[in-house]
Amino acid sequence: MPTNGNTYDLTPPRPPNLADFNGASKVDDGNEPPDPTTMPNSAEYNTMQKVLVAMGAVLPTAEVAVSAGASPAIASVLSPCSAVSGVPTSFVLTRVAAGDYWVEFNISSTQLPALVSRPKVFINDVPGGGSETGGALYGTGPVNGWPAARVRTFNNGTLQDINFTIQFR
Repeated sequence: MPTNGNTYDLTPPRPPNLADFNGASKVDDGNEPPDPTTMPNSAEYNTMQKVLVAMGAVLPTAEVAVSAGASPAIASVLSPCSAVSGVPTSFVLTRVAAGDYWVEFNISSTQLPALVSRPKVFINDVPGGGSETGGALYGTGPVNGWPAARVRTFNNGTLQDINFTIQFR
């Protein structure tokens, strides 16, 4: 059955599937087919729906950008879920020490689709021209029904506060 709205805002939230688009099986009218140069047709529509489903399968559930430092902050939160996107309080950020952080969900496990892979961390900048900047990610037990992530950022082998982004999918 087709869904009228954002599938990430359903209860439970989920990525879209072909059933949301009636199976992406539209058929052109055989008696009055659309002009392929001026009118949309079933092949285009079905292809678009299949691409949307494929994109939903790999779309991060949430992406959290962190401004590192002695007083770190969540700079932004992007998510296809309306209740989470743009809401930094959806996550808790804790600085353990320079370059050592915990990122935890501060929402119930029913507000986002179940995670299907380990979180991924990306370094946003290289301070002081360091050449070997990196980040390591460590999982932990569930917090509010979700795994938390420990992120360590380093420059030339030394833990250092470096801005990073973590993706949950």
